[in-house]
Amino acid sequence: MNRLLDGRGQRLDRGGLRYVCRSIGKAAGITRFVVTPHVVRYTMNVVQGIREIDSTTRSALLTHTSPVSIASYEHLLPQELVEARREQDLGLMEYLASADVEGRELSE
Repeated sequence: MNRLLDGRGQRLDRGGLRYVCRSIGKAAGITRFVVTPHVVRYTMNVVQGIREIDSTTRSALLTHTSPVSIASYEHLLPQELVEARREQDLGLMEYLASADVEGRELSE
């Protein structure tokens, strides 16, 4: 298993890992938020979701003890909401078109 080690060859503790993540974030020019190990975990979930990896597998990749845990990591990207609204509008247009063609009232 890959482990992040400190200068003495010891596994990084939580504080050390946080320091490394913050340092990498600063070096990368990320200033809008602090890069922490948890931010990295959330980001990996988003990346995996973009690649359409199923939630059970994403949960395992994040080493959750239960697949149910992934629910707290789920977030919509702005583009996903735009696409969902577009699909919703198309569905509504199809529904209205079918109601007109079949001569039914929408309240039926």
